[in-house]
Amino acid sequence: MIDLRAADFAPDRLKRITVCIRPYRPDGPRIEEEALGSKRLIHHYGHGGAGWSLSWGCAEEVRRLVGEAAPVAVIGAGAIGLTTALTLQEAGCHVTIYTAEPPLRTRSAFATGFWTPDSRLTMRRDEGFAARWEGWARTAYRRHLRFTGMAAMTARFELDDDAPSARLGPLERRLEELTPAPREVSTAELGLRARYAVRTQRLGFDIPGYVQAIRAQFEAAGGQLSIRRFRDRQELESLPQPIVVNAAGYGAKALFGDESLIPVRGQIAWMSRRHAPPVAISYQGITAYRRADTTLLQKRGGDGWGEGVDDETPSQEEYEEAFAIASKVLPS
Repeated sequence: MIDLRAADFAPDRLKRITVCIRPYRPDGPRIEEEALGSKRLIHHYGHGGAGWSLSWGCAEEVRRLVGEAAPVAVIGAGAIGLTTALTLQEAGCHVTIYTAEPPLRTRSAFATGFWTPDSRLTMRRDEGFAARWEGWARTAYRRHLRFTGMAAMTARFELDDDAPSARLGPLERRLEELTPAPREVSTAELGLRARYAVRTQRLGFDIPGYVQAIRAQFEAAGGQLSIRRFRDRQELESLPQPIVVNAAGYGAKALFGDESLIPVRGQIAWMSRRHAPPVAISYQGITAYRRADTTLLQKRGGDGWGEGVDDETPSQEEYEEAFAIASKVLPS
């Protein structure tokens, strides 16, 4: 039996609803260098829904671009900014993070918390990108596992009323040996009201703990974090560091005028926590997830859900729709 009930997501357990905008680029993450006056500017943004998942791997690519140790300014303290800052610091750079919001208030801090390295990237199927992506994902996966207690394998059940398909996507197939193969299981034995279920396992992240652990390591080694908001790229030229890493996420659209960035709206309803093992179910476009630190409910919709929407206003109606779907399949 799965210790997950519809009541876990009922209105009387609802604590808050948050909305964050994921920075999606049709061409995939932007990791490249250009000049910023007399400074070197390295862009590192546009990871869609794969920011946490790919973070450490992409940070290694930025480290190679930076080259020799030097003072570096990192703009942004989300998943990409934090992991890039710590990676550069470990390579001998003196790093200062400049961020408009403290790390636990960035958009990344409100992520679902699942290992989804191909999220919003599945349309990129050319061999060159796929090989680059695989390198990022494998490096990031190994690094995630070093943060004991912050990333752990979590059981996830994909439910359906039609015969399931356990086929992996074109990118996921490159990593299939990293996790147990999906397998069909009995919904009756699980106590679920769907016809079919496929059990998978994915890394699940304790996001608040992870953010705090990275920040603690960064600051313990002499890193500095400064709360500062930049209006345009010209303001970045006044920074004392000769190298600037743009890890501003969706903020890069306004800061650098990047019109290729497409907002992807994602809303999560957060519940009061019941102490039980982490587990997740997905059914008809919703995810109900009890992770290590909290319990959450998210409506994901179908392909393209949330794309082009930059409204960060919480929607009670969207939560109620997700709860109605969860109530159809989870026991009372």
